[in-house]
Amino acid sequence: MTDCLYRGYFRGVNLRSRLGLAAATLLLALLGSHLASAAEPVPNRDQLLSKIAVMERPAEQKKTLKLPLDAAKSALDRARDARAAGDVEHGIELEALASDYVTIAKDMLHAAELEAALRKAQTEYGKTEAARRQTETLLEATVAQRERTQAQLSQLSQLRAEREAKKSAESVPPKPKKVIKRAKP
Repeated sequence: MTDCLYRGYFRGVNLRSRLGLAAATLLLALLGSHLASAAEPVPNRDQLLSKIAVMERPAEQKKTLKLPLDAAKSALDRARDARAAGDVEHGIELEALASDYVTIAKDMLHAAELEAALRKAQTEYGKTEAARRQTETLLEATVAQRERTQAQLSQLSQLRAEREAKKSAESVPPKPKKVIKRAKP
């Protein structure tokens, strides 16, 4: 009896210790990822402005990326003002925000390229599907025509067989019936 109690108790302890270990591991992983992202250097204002200028060159890209690039420019202006006011910490954070907006713009550009590729693939799929349906229809028509032709051929074969049977029946003279004479009693 006590053996069962200890086993149940230790199972609970074991489960709690595993959950605690998992939570500690998760906390360390999150802390490590935060430290790694904090260790990445934030591009400076000039680098971000050059990236923005490169993204704005094509007119269709400028139109697509207007919102994130305008937000990045605004964040850079605010960062410049914060640094001028002596608030270096918020200036760095605002430059990081501008860098995030530039990353969003890159992601939007990549998404637009993927959507264009998807539209192209869908158009090609539509053409291929239409060709497949047309081929399938032609194949069904060919199979139906073959079956009709086979049915006509079998009918002609039956008619020929019947004609041949009639001809052979007419050409063979009927056999005379044998008359059996019976003796008279």
